Amino acid sequence: MCILTEYSDEDQVVVYKVVAKKDDGYYSIAMGIKYKIGEYLPMSTEITQNPIGNHFSSDILSLQNYGSFEYEMSGRTSGFKSLGDTYHLLQRIQISNNWSEPCNIRFIVVKIILSKDLMTGTYGKYEVIAGRMITKIVEI
Repeated sequence: MCILTEYSDEDQVVVYKVVAKKDDGYYSIAMGIKYKIGEYLPMSTEITQNPIGNHFSSDILSLQNYGSFEYEMSGRTSGFKSLGDTYHLLQRIQISNNWSEPCNIRFIVVKIILSKDLMTGTYGKYEVIAGRMITKIVEI
C-alpha cells in the first residue's frame, strides 16, 4: 500500500503504472475500477473493490484486515517515478498470477500524466506520486 507523506507544488507529473488492459480501456489492478481520462477518481467509500488477478488482497479497504489503508490514497491513484520500479511490480504481479492473465486482460506498463492534489510518498521502498485525476495514458 502507498504511504503518502507530502503535498507536491506541481500541477501535473508523469509517472509509470501497471494496469490491467481490457478491450474497453485501462483498469486499476488493486481496485478494479476503470480509469477515465480527465475525470476525478472515485473516493474509496464510493466503490466496491474488485481486484483483478491474485496480487492484491480483496479486502484492501478494510482497516482491520489490511492494517492501515491510507486515508490520503482515497480518491487517488499512484504511479512510480522510476520505470524500472514499475517493471519490478509488473513481474511480481505476473508471478502472483502464475505467469497467466485472466481472460481478455493483459497486465501492462503505461506512462500516465497525473494532476489534481498531488502527493509524494512510497510503495515499499519505491518512490511514488499520487493524484486525483489521470489526464493522459500512453502504453509503453
